[in-house]
Amino acid sequence: MKWLIALVVLLIVGAILGPTASGNAGYVLIQFAGWSIEATVVGLIVVLIAIALITTVVVSILRRLLNKTQKGAAWFSNRSDRKAKQLYEEGIRLLLDDSPEDASLKFSAAYKKRGAQETAAMAGAAGGDEDGTTYLSTVDSQGNLVSVTPSSFAGLAQGMILGDTGILINTRGCYFWLDPDNPNCIAPHKRPRTTPCTFIVLKNGKPFMSLGTPGGDSQAQCDLQVLSNIVDFGLNVQEAVEAPRFCGYSFPLSPWPHKEAPNRLVLEERISSSVADALRDDGHDVEITGPWGVSNGFAPILMDPDTGVYHGGADPRKESVMLGW
Repeated sequence: MKWLIALVVLLIVGAILGPTASGNAGYVLIQFAGWSIEATVVGLIVVLIAIALITTVVVSILRRLLNKTQKGAAWFSNRSDRKAKQLYEEGIRLLLDDSPEDASLKFSAAYKKRGAQETAAMAGAAGGDEDGTTYLSTVDSQGNLVSVTPSSFAGLAQGMILGDTGILINTRGCYFWLDPDNPNCIAPHKRPRTTPCTFIVLKNGKPFMSLGTPGGDSQAQCDLQVLSNIVDFGLNVQEAVEAPRFCGYSFPLSPWPHKEAPNRLVLEERISSSVADALRDDGHDVEITGPWGVSNGFAPILMDPDTGVYHGGADPRKESVMLGW
């Protein structure tokens, strides 16, 4: 940006002073350290553009070469980290210095001005599925059942660690709202309502199955579908996780800026077209995705209370696996 501004200034000065300095209208005279160049304004513009392009190419090549070295890669990484930290701190200052309403307006203005990626860092919401959630379930021979949904949610991307504990700080604070009338409004000593939800389902007071999945706002919806497939429709655990799914988005999404998609309903294409048409007739904005497009990743374990046999299922929509020995 700096070299571009310098070129523009040089062109303006040359266009204004050139004809007078050279004595020939339409020509620019440049004198420097005993050297002099006289050229038309158009010719000078072409030369300067060529210089700018050559400079850009050289810088790009040097950047690639530097990135191939450990020192160069560290320099660019640190530069990116400093920028992310600066934006994050700017977001924190907004929350500390302004009322929730004012901070919300400034966040929105920054979102429009800077774009989603940079403003996400301001809100502490950088990251995505590549640095996100997984699901793990296990059971031993004594029937001790574990069901967990670990989620870094950009913890790896922003890299902040609690002292020497090795515990990463994630950025799920962006699930808070800045609306003081919202129950999930940010406040001291308050935890945000989050999407990860993990279950151990009991039957007659005893563990019956584990349940959980990654997937953001689709988690609770798809958890219920898999459970209903087993309890209400009698499917085995593998059939339950493979059955066609749907997911609605007619609500403010959990991460900031809490976008809404009124009436949006996503159906996997294995659901019949007649069902999709009936839903459209009822006012749903139906969107058909791929046959396995609602991409949660289930790996539940079901414990048969009568036989004591364990049954597991692995979701083909994600890199899921079920092992037993």
